[in-house]
Amino acid sequence: MKCWFLLVIIGIGAPLSARAQVSVNPAALAQLAGLPPVSASAPAARRPALVVHHPRHTPRIIPNHHKAAVIVAMAHPAPATPISPPPAKPIVLAPLSVIFAPGSAALPQGAPVALRPFCHAAQYIRIDAHAPPGADGASGAMRLSLARAMAVRDALAACGAAPTLLLPRALGSLAGADNNVTTISSGPQK
Repeated sequence: MKCWFLLVIIGIGAPLSARAQVSVNPAALAQLAGLPPVSASAPAARRPALVVHHPRHTPRIIPNHHKAAVIVAMAHPAPATPISPPPAKPIVLAPLSVIFAPGSAALPQGAPVALRPFCHAAQYIRIDAHAPPGADGASGAMRLSLARAMAVRDALAACGAAPTLLLPRALGSLAGADNNVTTISSGPQK
């Protein structure tokens, strides 16, 4: 019982005797505030006594022989707005034609190298794919042209083009044109 009582008394009394010491570098505070540095030859101003308030005791005064904290009111300067250069005019890349093998949606061998200029374009990239009509008519041409457009889209996304800027369009067959050609162009969305 005595041990328990003693622990309670020590537990209550311990927070009353706890103290913390804080040291402040006034020169550093003045430098942060943008004030001119104080030279060492200038006479030091007499520091006022520091008043310490404790929640359970009356305030007490610490004499000047201790290092008292000097509080400097710092005015925060308004943050400088960065001057950004005017937006660069978007570079419009020359259209590129990829010729697919008849009846195939596989990219030709040189296509990944030819598509590199479009990999990091910051504009919309239109992929207009065509395909010749097959035995099943226009629906077969639409399916093949869609497969070709998606093959080009996948190749561009794999090399770094933003998928949200890729606009694949399956156009099917076009009368009087080479329907094995897929055209890639950049610029504003139309």
